[in-house]
Amino acid sequence: MKSFLLLLFVSVVFQYEVCAQGNCVSFPDSSNNRCESASSPANLDDITGALTLEAWVNITLGNANGSELISVVSYSVLNGPQYSYDLSLSNESTGRVPIFQISSDGTSANTSQLLAYTYQISKNTWHHIAAVYDGGTSTNNMRIYVDGSLVAEGTSKKAGIYNQSVPFRVGDWGSDESNDHPFYGEIDEVRISDTSRYTGSTYTKPTAPFVSDAHTLALYHFDESSGSAIDSGPYGYDLTLENYAAFTSSNAPMPVELTSFSASETENAVSLQWKTSTELNNYGFEIQRLITNDNESHPSLVNGHWEKIGFVKGSGSSNSPKEYSFTDNVSNLGNVTNIQYRLKQIDNNGSFKYSNVVDASFMKPAKFELLQNYPNPFNPSTTISYTLPEQSNVLLEVYNITGQKIATLVDEEQKAGSYSIQFSAIGSGSASGGNMQQAANNKQLASGIYFYRMEAGSFTQVKKFVLLK
Repeated sequence: MKSFLLLLFVSVVFQYEVCAQGNCVSFPDSSNNRCESASSPANLDDITGALTLEAWVNITLGNANGSELISVVSYSVLNGPQYSYDLSLSNESTGRVPIFQISSDGTSANTSQLLAYTYQISKNTWHHIAAVYDGGTSTNNMRIYVDGSLVAEGTSKKAGIYNQSVPFRVGDWGSDESNDHPFYGEIDEVRISDTSRYTGSTYTKPTAPFVSDAHTLALYHFDESSGSAIDSGPYGYDLTLENYAAFTSSNAPMPVELTSFSASETENAVSLQWKTSTELNNYGFEIQRLITNDNESHPSLVNGHWEKIGFVKGSGSSNSPKEYSFTDNVSNLGNVTNIQYRLKQIDNNGSFKYSNVVDASFMKPAKFELLQNYPNPFNPSTTISYTLPEQSNVLLEVYNITGQKIATLVDEEQKAGSYSIQFSAIGSGSASGGNMQQAANNKQLASGIYFYRMEAGSFTQVKKFVLLK
């Protein structure tokens, strides 16, 4: 058999549900518990166009009056509630269905109410709930989504949202005990936006945590342990926890990704390594192999079919990163030049997903080369590839147009082979090793021209790429 040199390919692969790390806000079984802004937040009170309200919600107990989630509402004995906007759940007897209300002038006559009549929010289960208003009075300009699906749509009575100077609240109104609408349970990851974030009949649930962008009006991760809930949006509308509302550990399910999957050489073997950030109900990984080249020594192995070669047990449910490995003994395969591998991740309930493929090549690259990224232009991520004809100390960095370094993708010694790495403009990525810094301190990068530079021994090369949003 030919001596194995190396091809290493790393990529973001399959998604599955995991438990989010950090805290959330707990609202116990009592009235008037809420998170409230200290003053009247102008950018949350004065909505002039589109609006999206969204949160991760875990209701533990229903009640007779319904449960408030997110609202700008005032109350008076004379006029009753005056809505700007409100996302809530109906009472226990009607099955806790989502309700979205907006008003053009605060009066009940001009308050538009949308109910998801047939969708009941189950208790003791985390749900992503989103309410969208497109602005204006176009058909079906109000929508409610739950866990990636459209559950209700309708048309507002009039255009616009009432501007009133009252606090923004998460949880109970807290305006009048006689009209108390307490939420009993936990709320995590609240985001308010001045755009229609979700359209159509389905959507992909957002990654954890929510990120702030140009359309974000307020963003709360609720990861604090005491004090106020910090607004991570642009305006700093921090919330005070009132009465018995309190921070507690969160196990809200959020979609994440397998962070890396790679192949490298050992003595007459291929070593596979992969990492996960967190896991939920992960039974394990089936390792599959496909030999893609002509193999005169073992022609029966080249059948175009994936074969199972092993299994590695998963960690079930875990909030901490996990590392896995598997060694494939290839000494009996004869004169092969290329093998492909993939993972079949299996849940406890039998459902499964496949990872991307990694290639193990037995051919040595002819030269040092830094390849053009793909895609280019990109948004939000792109893949950078390079080749090493010999073992080298590799440094791969990203710079903005002013020459400021914004990320170090690789900084380590690597064996001869071909490598790929994913770079993300929103501060995440997967690398074949070394140090992947969060781009721009976890802030999204602006559109524009950037450069990536590679050093390997005496070899140096720079390429230009474009982030286009």
